[in-house]
Amino acid sequence: MSKSVYSGTKSFAIRGSILTYQQLDELADSDGLETLISKLKGTPYGEYLSDLQKPFDAVKIELALHRRLVKVARSMITATSNSKVLQAYYSKFLANNLKTILKGMALEKSYDEISRFVDLYAEELIGSRDVIVRVLASRRLDEAVSTLRSTQFGEAAEAAVKAFTESKNFQVIDIYLDRAYYRTLLNGFLSERSDKRDLREIIALDIDSFNITSVLRAREWGLSPNEAEQLIVEPEFKVPRDVLVSLARAETPAEAISQLDRTPYAGLVTQQDSSNPGWISLLESKFERLKLRAARRTFTWDIFSISEALGILKMLEYEIRALSAIGFGIEQKIPRSEIMQKISSYGTEA
Repeated sequence: MSKSVYSGTKSFAIRGSILTYQQLDELADSDGLETLISKLKGTPYGEYLSDLQKPFDAVKIELALHRRLVKVARSMITATSNSKVLQAYYSKFLANNLKTILKGMALEKSYDEISRFVDLYAEELIGSRDVIVRVLASRRLDEAVSTLRSTQFGEAAEAAVKAFTESKNFQVIDIYLDRAYYRTLLNGFLSERSDKRDLREIIALDIDSFNITSVLRAREWGLSPNEAEQLIVEPEFKVPRDVLVSLARAETPAEAISQLDRTPYAGLVTQQDSSNPGWISLLESKFERLKLRAARRTFTWDIFSISEALGILKMLEYEIRALSAIGFGIEQKIPRSEIMQKISSYGTEA
């Protein structure tokens, strides 16, 4: 059995276990976190929740749910004989932990405060836990950067901390670690020898959306146009560099939206949105919908390709986001209708 057929079969099997919008609605109707966990024990997430200790909270639940995604990702890497794209996707888990740690340190949070939001399961499965533990134990950001220097995220971590030091905005750390991840993902795609046609759409959307939103966020968070331009991941797909440079140099939301109208993503936000202070967040949410749609469409393309493995991982990622939002909503006693409104895009089929 070829690696594409094997991974495709696994992907279709997992696809059948994806929770429906109606099931999510029933979960959101739980009267507390204990009830939510009890309901989830009848799903594929049950084994990952069984070791949770009281008192329960939304963060503990989210980290436990995320372990399923990590484990499935590792199994897909094995099923595809170490697909470069899937290995790159796995590095996202490592990047996310580093973002949490570095931002926590930037905010001068204690070891215990940061550790509460970090689970090293992904690192444990590939034998890189010790490095992240040393980063977590660092007393200063420069010490953390020094520990990471010889790793795949060393350069990005150094650039992130430098940008934070200059801008005093801890959020810029996200952009630099995300850029390192997307560069790894793009390189993985370029090195794949098969299934590239099917992978192209889903990878292109990832790279395009990062390039657009990162230059916009960089400017919003205090970086210069030149610094924003340096974040662009190349080669680009549907959005050429000159448009991205124009976005980085745009002085107003209206000007930036005009540049977006030159791309295939015209209409995601309009000039009417330019007066909305949260217009970039709106754009990001529209991109997330497109990504979920693309992940679902991998099952309608040429069946039994690596794109389905990546697609099912992304679908699980969105499912876990929805479940985490439900857990947070229940914890905060938010009405079910409001919780479901927040995850409404999950119910929009391709």
